[in-house]
Amino acid sequence: MPRRISEFRLLAETLRVWLSEVDEAGGDRWPKYKELFRFLRESLDWSGSEREYKTLRTRGYGPARLVEGVCSYLACHGRRHLVQFLNTQGRCDGETIGTTELLEQFSALCDESQIRMDWRRGGWRDMGLMFSAAVIGVDERAMCRSERDVRELVQWAMTDVGRAVAGDPLGLHGGDPARYLALGEAHMGRSLAEFQQQAIGWWDQSPWSVLKALCGEEQVGGSIVLPLRPEAYRDLRSGKLSDTELTPDLLQFPSRYLLGEALANSLPSSARTRVGWATARQVTTLIYQIARLSFTSSASDGWGEPVRVICVGGTPDVELRLERHGYTRIGPLKGFSVPLYEMEMPAPEGPGWFPTSATKAYSSIIAACHAQLRRTEAG
Repeated sequence: MPRRISEFRLLAETLRVWLSEVDEAGGDRWPKYKELFRFLRESLDWSGSEREYKTLRTRGYGPARLVEGVCSYLACHGRRHLVQFLNTQGRCDGETIGTTELLEQFSALCDESQIRMDWRRGGWRDMGLMFSAAVIGVDERAMCRSERDVRELVQWAMTDVGRAVAGDPLGLHGGDPARYLALGEAHMGRSLAEFQQQAIGWWDQSPWSVLKALCGEEQVGGSIVLPLRPEAYRDLRSGKLSDTELTPDLLQFPSRYLLGEALANSLPSSARTRVGWATARQVTTLIYQIARLSFTSSASDGWGEPVRVICVGGTPDVELRLERHGYTRIGPLKGFSVPLYEMEMPAPEGPGWFPTSATKAYSSIIAACHAQLRRTEAG
């Protein structure tokens, strides 16, 4: 019988990806299995399994003692690698950083309840814990690299619409994907091929508009968020324009006028053993995408213009989800009997957390993401 693990840690993606990079000889920077586990036994009086170590390397999580042991090993025997890694992060403390600092800055402690928490069922009040569970590190790896990537994400999202129409919005009960896809096409008023071609046009115009949610090396979802011209946003909001009529020339990047167009949120079977982290990645990747598309260097001295987001309440489940996140129902989508929901994010009131409303929560999170982007842009 497998032993019960009471505490887990999720390793920061930046460190996990860097350790996994393969050199010309075909090796990576992770500690060798035999050396690491001898160190764990001799120094920490603990032993794990090869399966747990493989999971940590490929998916970024493992028993807390294992992650603590890896960080301790790096501090004791991998100092050269730590120096190199922290240099890539613009830091010069690789010679002095210790195990405690590594754990605090490049991992997050999670208990079993957080692993099992399905963040798709949460709302704006959960965002602090959700970001902690995700340890979000969205980077360019999340971008679609080819039309094939875009087509696959669109098919996933459209199939999920069909699942919701059939009464299984989170994809918990299996079923026939072809049937769900047909239901999604009928509900969205366009064929899969038409939606794919439309999405490729958006992606060509604005690559950050179509983004994959990643948990380790695995894609666990994705989202399509469109940065619109102000006039296109107003026409969509007033019922003069439908999302099926959005052409690439109606997009601009960056923009403070956004449309949440599609979400792939059913989990692949392999991700169902880590629902908490996978669903946290889905939701926080979407939030980061909003921040990335709305980020403008001209607003470096302040928040600038409010960020406005419209989402389509395409199914009852999506409507409830948007309401939990604080969106306001504003009217129907042109040509369809489904409502639109909107949120306007004003400037955050201050650097403090614990916001008291959805708009304040989102403003704080988006401002934090903008600050991260600003630091990256500065070098």
